[in-house]
Amino acid sequence: MPALIRYLRFNINTHVESTRPGARVEIRNEEWLVRRIDLSSDGGHLLACDGVSDLVRGRSALFLTKLEGTIAVLDPAKTELVLDTSSHFDSTFLYLESQLRRSALLLTKLEGTIAVEFPNRFGCIQDSRNHCHTFFPWYNGVHRHSGIGMMTPEMVHYGTAKKIRDLRQSVLDQAYIAHPERFVHNAPKALELPTQVWINKPKTSNE
Repeated sequence: MPALIRYLRFNINTHVESTRPGARVEIRNEEWLVRRIDLSSDGGHLLACDGVSDLVRGRSALFLTKLEGTIAVLDPAKTELVLDTSSHFDSTFLYLESQLRRSALLLTKLEGTIAVEFPNRFGCIQDSRNHCHTFFPWYNGVHRHSGIGMMTPEMVHYGTAKKIRDLRQSVLDQAYIAHPERFVHNAPKALELPTQVWINKPKTSNE
C-alpha cells in the first residue's frame, strides 16, 4: 500500500450502533474488517469479520461483543499516513492506480459513453437524472482538478488533501533520491494547494 494507516480507537460497546460493515476493528490484538453485524441472543452483537493483520489475514471469524468485552474500532476520520518503504511499494501503487482508473470508467459509463460533460440537452427528466447520478460522483470523487492541485473536490472537502499532497511529495522525494539523473532541472515538487479557489470571482473596488 502507498501508506500505512494508524487509527485512533474507541470502545465498540458505546459506538456499535454507528459501526457499519466495512469498519476496521482490533480484537485480541489483531486487526479485522467487519463484514456483517447482527444482534445476538445475549443482548449484544455478533460481528462477522475478515482478518486484516498479518497473523489473521485470509481468515474469517465471528465475535460476540458481550464475550469479547472491549473491542477497539479503528476510526478512519483520524488517521496518520506513514510512508511505506517495502520493496513492493511501486508495483502496489501502480496496481491501485490502475484499479482506480478502471473504476472511474465503470462508474461513469452511460449508454456507451463516458460522462465527463453535460450534453447540450436531455431527452427527458429521467435522462438528466440518470446522467447526474453518474456525473457528480465521478466529478467530485474521481476526477482530479488542476485548479486544486490535482485533487478531487472530496479530498478538499473532507480535509484529506494536505495529507495526500504530503504523501505525493514523499514519493517524489524517494524517486529523486533513487534516480537524480532523471530530473535534469530540479528536484520534483508536488503541486501546492491553493488557499482560495473561485469559479466566478467577484470584482473588488480596486479592479
